[in-house]
Amino acid sequence: LAAGLLAHYDAVLFAPAITWWVVGRVWQEKKIDWPAWWGGIGLGGLVLGLFYVPFMRHPNFARTLSYLVNDRVGTGGEGGPWAWSGPEAWQMATLYNSSYYIVLGGILLVVGCVWLGRERRGLGAVLLFWAPFLFYLLVVTDPRTHIYTFFPGGIVLAAVGIEKVISYRDGWWRWLWQGGLGVWWLICAYYVGVMFVEVAPERQRSWERARPAGFVTTWESPPLYGLFGFPHQAGWRAVADEVRNGGWYGSNEEPEVANWYGGGAGRTYCPNFDTFVLVSDAQDALAYDEDVLAQMSVVRRVLINGQVGLEVYGWEEVEFVEEEAFVTEVWNWGATTGRRWVTAEEMAPAAEGWAVEAGVLLGDVIVLRGYTVREVGPREIEVVLYWEALAPLERNYQVFVHAYDGEQLWAQDDGAPACDEWPTTRWEPGQLIVDPHRVVLPEGAPEGVPLLVGMYDVETLVRLGVEGGGDVVGLER
Repeated sequence: LAAGLLAHYDAVLFAPAITWWVVGRVWQEKKIDWPAWWGGIGLGGLVLGLFYVPFMRHPNFARTLSYLVNDRVGTGGEGGPWAWSGPEAWQMATLYNSSYYIVLGGILLVVGCVWLGRERRGLGAVLLFWAPFLFYLLVVTDPRTHIYTFFPGGIVLAAVGIEKVISYRDGWWRWLWQGGLGVWWLICAYYVGVMFVEVAPERQRSWERARPAGFVTTWESPPLYGLFGFPHQAGWRAVADEVRNGGWYGSNEEPEVANWYGGGAGRTYCPNFDTFVLVSDAQDALAYDEDVLAQMSVVRRVLINGQVGLEVYGWEEVEFVEEEAFVTEVWNWGATTGRRWVTAEEMAPAAEGWAVEAGVLLGDVIVLRGYTVREVGPREIEVVLYWEALAPLERNYQVFVHAYDGEQLWAQDDGAPACDEWPTTRWEPGQLIVDPHRVVLPEGAPEGVPLLVGMYDVETLVRLGVEGGGDVVGLER
């Protein structure tokens, strides 16, 4: 149980079955082996304590607890602690498995429960299924893929049901059931194969066209959230090398997807990108400025089964022509071009990229690793800061870049890091945060006006102290 709780807190739902088995053994033997008990409890407590004691002191513990209590359990204070998530559980179960598997498996499960009830034994196996099943149907508002918790117990009970059905009568009855179950298993295994082994076509994101033929569902389209294990073929493979070698890029794709294919490329959330990848069917799409893209040109278009998957925009003026030089067909119901993987070296984020090494500590928790300063236009300066947190941050800090000569503040750029897209409370220790800023100097500003950088608490406006004294870092130009 302790090892399971290290994997996921869902393992606590198996505690009723484990308790029944342990108590049953003690009741049967009419004695308690105290050395074994204390050894087991001590070892389990040590295993759990090594992780959960530090975790409970970590800021993420409060976030996780708040998420579970406020977002996933009950009805959020409306109507009491109970919920009914049967339709959501059914939809998720019949997406990851064939409906035939769930229906017949459920019937066999009931047979197993009834038989064990008549025999007045096997309560541990019953609890193995019913404890997590009832919890996620009656307590959790949206179980999502956590339905996996009641499948082990369900399979055990269904196996009991299969054994009882097959052994009900000898002869043709046994052979009929064995043959029928074999065919049923092959059909259900085929469903899993076409859903999770065959990655083209991309069934989850194009369900109406690509749903497995012959498999009936009671719902029209898969759930929008909480899905894992499905491919995301928006066309990134076809442009991955361009993104990695094309300077700064922006995209409306979520970071987890774009960063995977982009590897160590410079992803920016500010309008300082050299290229922009516009995905037609982005996963958890991010907002973008359409006016900026209107000033750019399409330099590559990727088609997915004849439909536009993504477009790459550049600043050079290009008259787009529907030719092979511009259009890439990624896959067409099974045909895939390009590599299916990236190497570990390509995936590793860029360890460096700045022109000036800094290594300045702010507030004992944040390090300015380096920076780059360059003029990008008349009186317009781009400053790219590279931050790293030494520990999890519980407060949001704003970044300021000031053009200040000691007497007058000529220009400034203040805001949350990465154009408000990467607040400091989301930073992970050791993660390199790339934070671009643009400072536009007015007419009359002196040449070489000093640039000062720092951070301040967004609520108290108190600046973080800088190692060596003061609360600003002067940048070399």
